[in-house]
Amino acid sequence: VGSEMCIRDRINDIGTVTLDSKKAIEEARKAYDSMSKEAKPLVKNLKVLTDAEKAYDELKKKSDQAKGVENVINQIGEVTLDSEAAIAEARKQYDALPEDVRAMVTNGKTLTDAEASLANQQEEARLAEEARLAEEARLAEEARLAEEQEVEVPYEYEEPVIPPYESEPLILPIDWWLYY
Repeated sequence: VGSEMCIRDRINDIGTVTLDSKKAIEEARKAYDSMSKEAKPLVKNLKVLTDAEKAYDELKKKSDQAKGVENVINQIGEVTLDSEAAIAEARKQYDALPEDVRAMVTNGKTLTDAEASLANQQEEARLAEEARLAEEARLAEEARLAEEQEVEVPYEYEEPVIPPYESEPLILPIDWWLYY
């Protein structure tokens, strides 16, 4: 009767199952399994132990899922414009988790900070591209105007140089035809 009470107490000592309950659950299971066949039916709280084992296994599975997503988030590293795919994958995996598992992810803020940083960098890149395109357009307009000015510049008309012998009038006597 004494060992049954000791095992019953060990099982009751498990309490609320957390990830830290593994040792208490394993010790209670080991103590129960070491009991004789005749004594095992005397342990009236065996269901508490089996429920605790199931709860721990489920909690461990959820914890492993959360850790997997934490690792994906950690792989984002320093945020650059090239981080978009890694951030999107981390967000996809995080959002796919059930809400209770999401609560177990310890670096969820890292993900939201990475998303904000990426959005800022993308906005800065967009503004820089707009500025570059505006500058290109301004330079192209300046070049076009300069070209128009070159075409529109009137050239100075220069009088043709006529040799002196051609510029003097030909003076012939009025009746010059008579001499022929």
